Amino acid sequence: MSLTSYGQRLQSVHLTIESIGRGSSRPARLIVWTDPDVSDGDLPENLKRLRTRGLEILPSPAAFGPHTKYFPYVVSDRDTELPLVTADDDSLYPRTWLERLQRAASRTPHAIVCYRAHRVVLESPAKLAPYNSWPPVSGTEPSALNFATGVSGVLYPPEFLAELQHAGERFIDVTPKADDVWLHYQAVIHGRLVRQIRRRPVKFPEIASTQEVALHRTNTARNANDQQIGHTYDPKSLSMLRQAARSAE
Repeated sequence: MSLTSYGQRLQSVHLTIESIGRGSSRPARLIVWTDPDVSDGDLPENLKRLRTRGLEILPSPAAFGPHTKYFPYVVSDRDTELPLVTADDDSLYPRTWLERLQRAASRTPHAIVCYRAHRVVLESPAKLAPYNSWPPVSGTEPSALNFATGVSGVLYPPEFLAELQHAGERFIDVTPKADDVWLHYQAVIHGRLVRQIRRRPVKFPEIASTQEVALHRTNTARNANDQQIGHTYDPKSLSMLRQAARSAE
């Protein structure tokens, strides 16, 4: 399992980690990636204490922004035969959170599974509708049109990790502040479906003190996602999404 934390959120991320540690299923590894310039002296004591219980705290090899949640793990030399679960550092997860992701993945092993997704809408054959108009997914059927949002947790199959590794760092040029956009685009072009594990999206409680620096304030409230979406989805991916939309009619 992998997540990233930065700045003031390092002071409260232990709450997220402890909620995961209390789960009915526990990850084989739990890694918190920090910014490259974070030293051991910058870490709060409550986080260092969790390290003695198995938490790994590692500096990212570069400043990848929100992509730090998954990309340093993807390009590391670590074993990628296991799926990767990502979490956000500002959420508190319930006891069965990881167990339900794992159970869902066992039923659809080649799909990306998540708790929360939006349904992609095409405004025209060559253009996606504004992100804020995409409705929440209602159902558990896997689809290329399902756009997983990372805040509630996502499980990525091992084969997808290899695809992300091969894709490299191009996200820096097209979608530097929206990791969900890049991850969905990569899923689409590799023919990988996304499945929401419940009929309705689930949003877990947030740590209140973290929301002043929440990325969604810029990406959704100021429509910054739309610019990054426009830079990312190409004719091939749009064609595949059109085909998925026609199949769903």
